[in-house]
Amino acid sequence: MLGGVKYDVDDQQAATIREGLDFLEERTLHYLEVVSTDSLFLQRTRNIGVMDREAAQLSGVIGPTGRASNVQRDVRLDSPYAAYADHPITPVYETTGDLLARFVVRLREQLTSIDYIRMLLDHLPNSPLTTRMPRRVKAGEAISRVEAPRGELFYYIKSNGGDMPDRIHVRTPTLCNIASVAQLVIGQHLADVPMIL
Repeated sequence: MLGGVKYDVDDQQAATIREGLDFLEERTLHYLEVVSTDSLFLQRTRNIGVMDREAAQLSGVIGPTGRASNVQRDVRLDSPYAAYADHPITPVYETTGDLLARFVVRLREQLTSIDYIRMLLDHLPNSPLTTRMPRRVKAGEAISRVEAPRGELFYYIKSNGGDMPDRIHVRTPTLCNIASVAQLVIGQHLADVPMIL
């Protein structure tokens, strides 16, 4: 919420979260095994929708889609925010740039997130949950960049000094990634288009 967080995480909630993470980790490892060994899945994803690093950079793809083509760009590392400055993440990259690489990057990033949540639970600070927010925001402009599940989420906000923003612009990662689909589907089977998309 604006100014902080709504509720603190107590020991019981932390234990429940850890149980959920254990279950999620087990399922994610199972799916990682499936996408790495299942012959039918490999046939449908390996060397399909290939985008090498140069093409990925030229298309401007971001997030896991770009990292599956070894584009080393992640807002959490490039411009750390929140806890990322004190607790950096370990990025996940693949080099083949095909559908299989995009699946593997997403699953491995999920495992990284599980580890990160555990680490945060171990290092929760003792401090006030909220701070007072002014009703009126001083005149000026601000941008915010965060790493969303599909890549960089960008906000631009302009204030004229009132209690309502003068202008807000949002650029979602989907917008950056969707242009690559038009090139990746050329020559592919119709059944592969949904996975490429």
